Amino acid sequence: MKNIDELKITDDILFGAVLTADPEIARQLAERVTGRKIRKILSLDREKVSGRDPIRKHIRMDVIFYDSEAVYVIEMLMYRDKALPERLRYYASANDMDQLKPGMLYSELKHMYVICICGYDPFGRNWRKYHFRRCCIREPEIELNDGCDIIILNINGEPEDNSNELNSLLDFMKTGDPGEDELNRRIENTADTVLNDKEWREQLMDYYLTRYGAKVADLRRFWNTVRHAAGRLQKLGFSGDELRKMILEDNPDLSEEEYEIILGLKEDIPENDERVIEEYLKRYPL
Repeated sequence: MKNIDELKITDDILFGAVLTADPEIARQLAERVTGRKIRKILSLDREKVSGRDPIRKHIRMDVIFYDSEAVYVIEMLMYRDKALPERLRYYASANDMDQLKPGMLYSELKHMYVICICGYDPFGRNWRKYHFRRCCIREPEIELNDGCDIIILNINGEPEDNSNELNSLLDFMKTGDPGEDELNRRIENTADTVLNDKEWREQLMDYYLTRYGAKVADLRRFWNTVRHAAGRLQKLGFSGDELRKMILEDNPDLSEEEYEIILGLKEDIPENDERVIEEYLKRYPL
């Protein structure tokens, strides 16, 4: 994970926040990917936790939304996952469990589109779009018609015969340049709004503290220890380059950037200070 201000739309945590902040983006994105006309979103959730048994593995989907006819699961995945097929299979089955309430008929299951946007080519064909449906092995033209489409997008693939709108969207995700595309610009503007939202940043810091709190606390204690050491050396008359040399020699894991932060502290850094979390994420990319 990167510093918050370095997040891009291809970072799953920002991607999900953008689609949640503006559901119209989710609707238009799904339209471009599936080729379907989606009239109205009935509900949209961020990072939905699926699975009924709390002991079993839970999954976190970036964004899931419904219209009157189908359910759409949209996932951003920039790192290579060798278990991608199994991952998407689990997404589909877990969502079916959420849909099918006691007393419902199997026929009441909505059609489902599981969309995964990848930063790599999972199948080595250099395609931008891989579209899967279950079919008969003996005669592939016989489809099972179970109402589940899995679509995997590769932002680095060749444009081929995909629509101009889909290629424009994937070009934007690859290069960061929205061009003149209205949806791309809407995504970029919403991302800027999210990144500058104080409440969202605080929530993200809380998330990091919950997930990596012990490790961040260790780094914070280390910083405060170094700060006290620097203070004692300054009282003994050391300053400038001499102080820097002594501190960095005694603390080889301390970066120049961290040293500058610590030197500027007059009091111990508090637990929820954004700087220590961001420096931790720089030091230990997730």
